[in-house]
Amino acid sequence: MKPRSPSLGAPRPPFLGAPGKLLLAFSDEELRRRVVDGPLPTSDGSAELDAGDLASELESIREDGYALSLQERVPGVVAMAVPVRDHRGAVAAALSISIPSVRAGRDDLLRLVPQAREAAGRLSERLGYAGETAGGAGDM
Repeated sequence: MKPRSPSLGAPRPPFLGAPGKLLLAFSDEELRRRVVDGPLPTSDGSAELDAGDLASELESIREDGYALSLQERVPGVVAMAVPVRDHRGAVAAALSISIPSVRAGRDDLLRLVPQAREAAGRLSERLGYAGETAGGAGDM
């Protein structure tokens, strides 16, 4: 039987997919803890993610300033996301790029990070952010 693809626009947990992981990584500690301590099913429901691995990944996302998803939300799709900051410097949104996995992989996504950061920086400026970049936590 062919695995069922998630419906477009269907609600998914924030820890599945690059934009959700990025927003979760930059959310307040209480929310991160509630999510990591809760059920962590994979997108097809066949397994559970490891809470320690997810917590480590969220920490890396905060340090690196980007998130990747390699077919974890939608089979056949890879994605990368960077933060967009508001006038206070808080992460207000995620700018993401999704690509069919037959056209791109991890290395291709990583090569797009600088351009995505530049675009996110312009968006952040429009929201009143006065920092230098929209990269990782250390940049702001």
